Parts: sequence; structure tokens; C-alpha cells
Amino acid sequence: IRNNTASGSGSDGGGIYNQSTGTLNLQNSTVSHNVAGDDGGGIRNDGSLSVLNSTLHHNAAQSASSATSGGGGLINAIGATATITNSTFSTNTALNGGAIRNDGTLTLGNSTITNNTATGDVGGLGNSFNPLTGAPIGRATLQNSIIAGNIDARIAPYNLPDIGGGTNSFTDNGNNLIGAVDAFNSSINPTTQTGTAANPLNPLLAPLGDYGGSTLTHALLPGSRAIDAGHSSGAPATDQRGINRGGIVDIGAFESRGFSLTPLSGNNQVVNPGNAFPTSLSVSISSDFSEPVNGGTITFTAPGSGASANLTTSTATIASGQASTDVTANSTAGPYGVSAGGSGIQTPVNFNLRNNALPTGTVTITGTAAQGQTLTITNTLADADGLGPMTYQWQANGEDIAGATSNTFVLTQAQVGKTITVKARYTDALGAAESVTSAATGTVANVNDAPTGTVTLTGTATQGQTLTAANTLADVDGLGTITYQWQADGADISGATNSTLVLGQAQVGKTISVKARYTDAQGTNESVTSAATSAVANLNDLPRGNVNITGTLIQGETLTAANTLADIDGLGAITYQWQADGEDIDGETNSTLVLTQAQVGKTVTVKARYTDGQGTAESVASATTPAVANVNDLPTGTITITGTLIQGQTLTTANTLADLDGLGEFSYEWQQSVTGTGGWTTIADANSPTLTLTTAQIGYYIQPVVKYTDGGGALETVFGTPTASL
Repeated sequence: IRNNTASGSGSDGGGIYNQSTGTLNLQNSTVSHNVAGDDGGGIRNDGSLSVLNSTLHHNAAQSASSATSGGGGLINAIGATATITNSTFSTNTALNGGAIRNDGTLTLGNSTITNNTATGDVGGLGNSFNPLTGAPIGRATLQNSIIAGNIDARIAPYNLPDIGGGTNSFTDNGNNLIGAVDAFNSSINPTTQTGTAANPLNPLLAPLGDYGGSTLTHALLPGSRAIDAGHSSGAPATDQRGINRGGIVDIGAFESRGFSLTPLSGNNQVVNPGNAFPTSLSVSISSDFSEPVNGGTITFTAPGSGASANLTTSTATIASGQASTDVTANSTAGPYGVSAGGSGIQTPVNFNLRNNALPTGTVTITGTAAQGQTLTITNTLADADGLGPMTYQWQANGEDIAGATSNTFVLTQAQVGKTITVKARYTDALGAAESVTSAATGTVANVNDAPTGTVTLTGTATQGQTLTAANTLADVDGLGTITYQWQADGADISGATNSTLVLGQAQVGKTISVKARYTDAQGTNESVTSAATSAVANLNDLPRGNVNITGTLIQGETLTAANTLADIDGLGAITYQWQADGEDIDGETNSTLVLTQAQVGKTVTVKARYTDGQGTAESVASATTPAVANVNDLPTGTITITGTLIQGQTLTTANTLADLDGLGEFSYEWQQSVTGTGGWTTIADANSPTLTLTTAQIGYYIQPVVKYTDGGGALETVFGTPTASL
């Protein structure tokens, strides 16, 4: 009977309305998704009602106008009687009595009322009562039934999720499971399991579904409190689905046929006391009858005393068909079992665990903790489980030393600066791997190891060449950063600390070596010196500086040579050689030169010469001067006259003239004077070396004149000695 509506605010019995003279027997039926405008969303009963092996779900009594409206699944009216057996009320809603509002007489046996909702009072089963006196109106008898997991939408303190009624309105015949009994107001049978609104009981029910039979039911999950918690007296032979109940019946409309456990992991583990077992205890849960398991619980139980374990959870929720817990050994050594089971589990699973008995005694190291020394092991170990053959593993700073497994150990550079321990290992007589570690030594002291390898030089030992240092150094103590110091004849060359050295004049004639220096990893300063080269050969260095000439470049002036010469090879004694037009001036080797006619018109240089400290002849010439200016030199010598001083005779000149500036071509003239001391006049047309005397010269003194332009361009005039008066 589904999807029906009794419409209107006063309409009752959305699915069925059994009136006062009616008798209704409902078996193996479903009443669902029906709606009443007032009371009894699924059924309103005013007469006699029997519900057997049936399900009322998703029905609603919707009135909000009447404070007494209710009974989402069923309202059992005043004077009516209802007997509900092996049936399920689920997901019904109403203002009061989300599943059932009882105003009459109700008997509930082996049924399940869950997941129903009231927006006013009592989400599950509510007996009506006089609100003024508390006297009951509706009365109900309960046995072997689940009323749990229902919802009262009102907030506390009026939250009555599962059950409520007037004083002594309920008769509890036992073996019920009630989630919250805050408003039960009646005696509770000792065999009934109860919770409160603050701590409600969870019946562990699967969602409403098809788990067999002709109607929907809520299957019991593994670990449910309802499994095997009912009483067979008065219980139907089968559950709502028609499944034989047999043995101890379950509470509610569903009879579980049990579950099987299979261990997955965690069996046969051994750890030391106080340690966590490496593998979780894990089981898989299954049903031979396809009953659901997810959401159920498995209970893990460890011994309460002696050797045992602490569980991260003793009640594990099943997910994906599995449940597990992590386990930590307590402080007591010995074997024990942890069981996994719970209600509905046919055969529990046992996990065999053991808290290992730890060895006693010590492992001791003797010897000196210094590089090159030998350490030795002794032990006083004992084990209640029985000692096995002993092996050793030496360790440095807690890390295993490869291959160090004997009872002695020679300390090497690799252990310097580290503490040493040794771990004794064995498998005890019960198969547990045991180990005991000694106390640590002090830090292993270093013994300096000299470096190995060589420092070499490559390159040519000649001034100006580059030498390069290389090394193949190794140091057991650990190489530091290598620096170099170059040396000449064993003495440090200042500033020469790179891996290369350009040979300078200062190294000529000396042997070169290089010293590699570093601080090893143990703080020791180390150095290795290369073999020495042969003496460094000189490469001539040209002089530097200038040779300068000072003075006036005029004939007769004095020039002076000076220099600023320097020579890396060493200056020798400096001499000079003066040159005119690049040619040596014979004998002029002083630092000064008086300019003569021979230098006039020529450029002058001076060359400074010396032999350097390495025996090489060096010379540096000055810059060339401009041409030397001339200073006129007067002619020397005389002009003489031969002949007779008589009219008609011929006078002839002769001369011994010379001129440092150079004689030019002579021209002649003859002069006459009355006095012979002045007033000389030139005789016309007399311009040859001879003069024939005429009457014009009678009474006159006669003198010849010779003229020329000298080699310096100067016009020179020379007067001869005058004759007597003609």
C-alpha cells in the first residue's frame, strides 16, 4: 500500500484507516510513502489491528496545526488495540510519535523501530498521556524489540528520540534494546539494554534494504548488541523475512545468521616490551548469506594482566570488509594472545604475540680511543630466553663500519673525531633477534698522517717564462684548501702565492721551488715542497729611461748629455759618444760637446753606452737635435800687391785668404784714396785681380778689395794693404 494521500488538515490514515468496528490483519506487506493531513501517515487504527512480518516506511503525518497530531507510521487511537510482531517501522515522520503514536493498547514483539523522526515529541514510539496529571492514556507492552536510532528534532531538554509516555505506561517484558529511555517513565526489565539521549545505544543496523524476504528490513551488523540478546519465549519461529530464528533469538525483526572472520595480518609477532608491533592486527569479515558487514564492529581483546598489549582501539569499525587495530607491547615479557570477535562472530580469531624478554648484562669496549690503536670487546650478556651465537658490529657515531664484525677493531683515520660503539647481536632460543650496544668511547683522537704525493713544476726556467705548480697530494687526515708559496733559492718570493709564477729579473740565476700548504681536516698545518728548477736563465731586459741633450744648438755653444736610464739587469758605468748626422764625432766621449764649424748644419745625437749586470752591452741614443746653427767666422789671411807704382804699370793681387765657413767665389774691386787712411772710392771698371795704373790714379793711394759669400752664406769683404801714393 503506497503513494496514497489522505488530504486535508483533519484527514487521517494516509494508507489505511481501520475504523472502530474494523479488524485489520496486515501480513508480509509494505505500507510506504503515504501521507495523512493529520494523524496516521501509514495507518490509523480505531479498531483491532495485527501487523506481522510487514514494513511501514517513508510515511508522514503532516499536520502542524494540532499539538496532538502524530503517528507517522501508525496512530493507534483511544480504545483501539494493535499487535505488532516481526515488523519494521523506518523513516516515518510526524509531529508526535514519528513511528507510532499510541493512544490505545499496543503490543510490540520482535520488531524494529529506527530512523523515524518527530518534529515535536518522540521520534520512535510515544504513549499519549494527560499533560496536566501525567496519567497515561496509551499503554504498550514491549519484548525483544529495537527502538533506537530515531530522531526528535526538538533541542534538549525536550529531546526524546526513541520512546516516551506517561507514568508506568510501558510494560517491559525484557530483552529490548532502547536507544534513549529519558522519558520511559516505567520500570525497566534488567534484560533490556538502554541508553540516554546524551549517550544513546547504537544498535548497529544496516540501512533499510532488501536482505531477503518480501519486505525491506534493517539487517543486524557484526557487533550489534541485538544479536543473540533476545529471549526465545514468545518469539516467532522465524524473523520478518521467514528466516528460522533457532537457538538464542536476536532482538528486533531481523535474525542474523552470523559472520566469519579470516586473519589477514599481524599473527606471530615479537617485539621488545614497550615497542609497537610492526604490523597491525587485521581481519576480514564475511557472511555466507550475503548479510552486510560494513559499519559493524569487531572487538579486539588483550589479556588484562601479565604479558599483554595496549590497543589503539579495542572496537574497530568495519570498512571495505576489514577491521584492524595497532598494538603496542606492555612492559611484561612473555607470550599471549589477542582475540578478535564480537556478537554475531561464529568463531573468534586469535593472534599469537610475544613480548620479548630483553637480554641483561653489558657489552664493554677496552682500549685507547686513538687512531692506530686496537679496541677489544667483552660482554656479560645473559638472556632468559636463551643466548644464541654472538656476532658483533662496530659503529662510528652510531653508523655501522663496513666489514668491522670481529671482536677487535683497529681505529683508522675514518673514525677520527667520532665516538665508537659496538653492537652485540644474536638470535635467542625463542627466535627473537636481540642486540645490545656498548657505551660509546670518547672521541677518537687523531694521529697526524703525513701527506702523500708530490708537488711538481712545469715550464722553462728562463726569465719571462711562466712556471705552473701542480700536485698529486693526498692526506689520510683530509686535504684542506691548498695554497702555494713560490721560493727562489729557498727563500719565499713575496706575494707569489698563486699556482703560477712569471719569472722576473729577481729570480735570474736562482733555483725556483714551490711549497704547497694546507691545514688538514684534523687542524694540522702541512706543507710539501717541489724539487727545485735549474738556475733561471737571464733574458736581456732593454734599458728604460731616456738620454737627453741640453744646450743651444749654435756653433760654439756647449751641449750637455744627461740620462734617466735604468736596467732590470743592472746598470754599468755609462759612457757617451757624440754624433753628427748619426756619425761618431771622433774623440767626443765626454758628457759635454762644444759645437764647432764641423757640426754646423748637422743634427746632433749622443749615445749612452754601458754593459749591464748580466754582461750585455747596451746603448740608448738621445733624440736627434735640429741642425746646428752657424756663427760667422771671419776670413783669415792677407791680400798683397805686386807691381811698380808708376803710371802705365800693372798691379797684381795675391792672397792667402781662408774661411772656416768656407771660401766662396772671389770678386775684385780696386779703390783709391788721397790720404790712404780714408775716403776710399772705387775705381770704375777695375774688377779683376790686376789694375793698370792710369793718370787718374796719380797722387792716390791704391788698395785692392776681395769679396765673396762664404759657405755659411755670409758676404765677406777683405781689404788689401794700401800702396804708397802714385
